[in-house]
Amino acid sequence: MSYCMFENTTMAMRQILGALVEAEYVEDLKLNYQYEKPAYNRLKELCGEIIYEVERLEEAGESPYKDEEED
Repeated sequence: MSYCMFENTTMAMRQILGALVEAEYVEDLKLNYQYEKPAYNRLKELCGEIIYEVERLEEAGESPYKDEEED
C-alpha cells in the first residue's frame, strides 16, 4: 500500500516526535528494553538513512511534486 505509506508513516513519526520533545532524558521515554529500546536505536539509524536517500533523490533531479510541497 505505497499509496498511503508516507502519509501513515508521517503520522506515526509525529507521535514519536511528540514523545521525544516531551522527554528530558531517554529514560523518560520508559522504553521496554526487550522491544522498544532496540527499535529506538534502529529508528535513529533509519532516520539517517532516510535523510541520505531523500537528499540523493532530490539532488538527482527536480521533484515532480515541487509545486505541491507543503513543508
